[in-house]
Amino acid sequence: MSVLKKNLAGRLLIARDAVKKALNSIPCDVAGVYKMLGANGLVLYVGKAKDLKKRLRSYYNFNQMSDRILAMVGHITELDVIVTQSEAEALLLEAQLIKTLKPKYNIIMRDDKFYPYILLSKHEYPRIVKYRGRKEAGLGKCYGPFISSLVVKLVISALRKAFQLRSCSDNFFASRDRPCIEYEMRNCSAPCTRKISEEDYAKSVHMAHKVLTGKSKELQRELFDSMRKFSDNLDYESAMVYRDRLQALKSIQECVSFQTEMSCDADFVSIYGRSGTYCLQVISFRGGISYGSQPYFVDDGNYESESDVLGMFMLQVYSDPPGRVYVDCESDYCEVINAALERLLTRKVDILTAKSHEELKFLRLARNSAMEALNRRLRDKALPAELEELAELFGLPNPPERIEVYDNSHISGTHPFGVMVVCGKDGLLRKEYRKFKIQTVLNGDDYSMMHEVLFRRFSEESPSVPDFVLIDGGRGHISSAIQVLGDLGIPFACMAKGSNRNAGEEVFYLPDGRKICLDPDSKLMLYMRKIRDEAHRFAITSHRSSRDRTLSSAVLCDIPGVGSARRRALITYFGSIDGVKRARTDEISKVPGISIKLAQRIYAYLKQGMARP
Repeated sequence: MSVLKKNLAGRLLIARDAVKKALNSIPCDVAGVYKMLGANGLVLYVGKAKDLKKRLRSYYNFNQMSDRILAMVGHITELDVIVTQSEAEALLLEAQLIKTLKPKYNIIMRDDKFYPYILLSKHEYPRIVKYRGRKEAGLGKCYGPFISSLVVKLVISALRKAFQLRSCSDNFFASRDRPCIEYEMRNCSAPCTRKISEEDYAKSVHMAHKVLTGKSKELQRELFDSMRKFSDNLDYESAMVYRDRLQALKSIQECVSFQTEMSCDADFVSIYGRSGTYCLQVISFRGGISYGSQPYFVDDGNYESESDVLGMFMLQVYSDPPGRVYVDCESDYCEVINAALERLLTRKVDILTAKSHEELKFLRLARNSAMEALNRRLRDKALPAELEELAELFGLPNPPERIEVYDNSHISGTHPFGVMVVCGKDGLLRKEYRKFKIQTVLNGDDYSMMHEVLFRRFSEESPSVPDFVLIDGGRGHISSAIQVLGDLGIPFACMAKGSNRNAGEEVFYLPDGRKICLDPDSKLMLYMRKIRDEAHRFAITSHRSSRDRTLSSAVLCDIPGVGSARRRALITYFGSIDGVKRARTDEISKVPGISIKLAQRIYAYLKQGMARP
C-alpha cells in the first residue's frame, strides 16, 4: 500500500459511501454529469459520462487509481448527479459547469512556454513586434501563435521591408525629431517625424493585416494591378515599390506555408494519452498559411476515452474555432461534438474526420507531434514513486508538491548571480524560476552569496512555500542555510559532487550532520541530478547574460572623444550596439554631437574590433 493510500484510508471509506448513495439514485443507461463535492460543498471535479452508472462504479476500485485521482477521491463527501437527455447535452453542460465553477481537479494546461505571436500594437502608428504572453485587452492585434521564433523573425522582417512599419518602442517613437537608421535602410517609413501620413500608414498596416490573416492571394492581385498601373503610366519609382512588396510577400509564403492545396481556414486536432495524461496537438491553417502548432496537456485520468477528452477540450478551450476542425476520432462522436458546439456558438463549425490524402497527412503530423510533446513532458515529470522515495529519504511527512533548488554562479566574484529553480509532480515549473543579482557580497564568497539568496527569498511575503529545498553545495553551505531555513522549519539538503567531482558520486549533507549516498543509477538519484543540473544551467546562463551585457556596453568606452552622453546618443539612435556596428560613417555622423571626424574614428575602431579573431 502506498504512503498516500495509508494516509487517506479513513477518507476513502467516506468517499465510497458517497458513491454508493449516488448510484442508488441513478437509473441504468443514462447520460449525464456528476459533481464531486468536498468539505463545505466545494466542487472538486466535474465529469460527464455516456453511462453514468458505469462511470461512477469505477470509483469503487481504489487499487486501479493513480495517486492524483486517489487524492481527489479522498476529499469527496458527496456526489451530485444531473441526468441529461443525450451525450451531447452532457458534454455541453460539463463544459459550462467547469467554466463557471473552475473545479480544482479539472485542469487543462498549455505547454510550459508561451509561443510567440506577431503583434500590431494599439497606437495611431502601430508597431510590429514579436510578442510572448497572454493576449490582453488594449494590447493590439495578435497573430499566431507560431511554433517557430525564427519564422516570426523572418515574417516581421519581410513585412517591415514590404510595408515600412515601425518596430521601435513608443518612448523611442515619441522622442524622435529626425528619422533613425531604419528609415535609411527602408525598413520604416518614419512616422515619428511624419514622413508618412496617418492615413497612408494605416493602409500599410491594413495590408500587413491581410497577409497575417491568410489573404495574401487577394493582396498579391491588388499589388500586381497597382504595379502594372504605375508602370503603364511610366511612374517606375512607384512601380518598384509595389514590386518590392510582391517579392516580400513571396518570401513570407516561403517561410510559413506548407506545400498544401488547402485554402480554407481549418484546424487539425489530434490526441495522444499515456499514464493518465493527454496531449492535444492543434495545427492551424488560415488561408493556406500555417500558423504553426500548439500543444495542450490534460492531467486527468478520469476520462473513459480519448474521444471524451477531445470533446471536453473542444468546448472549453476553443473560444474562436475556424469553420472546419478535423479530428482523429469516430464519426459518431464528431456528431456529438457538433451538436454541442451548435448550441454553444452562434455560427456553424464543422467537426470532421479526415478523408483526403492532404487531410490525413496533417492529422498524422498532429498525432506524431502530440506523442513527442507528451513523451517529453512525462520525461520531465517526477513520478509519484520518486517523490515518495524522496519523502522517505529526507523524512518528509508527505511526497513534496513543491521543490526549490538553489545555485550560484560567478567568476572570481564578478557578475555574481543566484538562482531558484522550481519543480514538482508536474516537472519543471519554469514560470516560477527566479534570478537574484548578488548585492552585498563582493569577494566571491559562495557561502555568503547563498545566505543572501535564501534570506531575500524567504524574508518576503510569498504564498508559495516549498516542501523541500535542495542546495547545490557541500557541507559548508549547511550553516548558511540553517540561519535562514532553521526557524522556518523548511527541510533542506545540500547536494555536493564527490571527491573526483564526477557525476554519480554525489553526496547529500543534511542539517543534522548526516551524510547520505545513493545508488548512482537509482531513479531518485537521476531525478535529483536532473533538477540540480537545471539549476546549474540557469545560474550559468544568468551569469553569462549579465557579463555579456556589461561587455557590450563597454565596447564604445575606449574610443577617444566618446563619453557617456555620446555613447548613450549612439545607442539611442541606432537602437543597440549591433546597430552602431552595422552603421556607415555617414550614418554615424548624423547622430547629434558626432562630427564627421569622430564618426570616422568610431567606424574605424569598430571595424578593427570586429576583424579581430
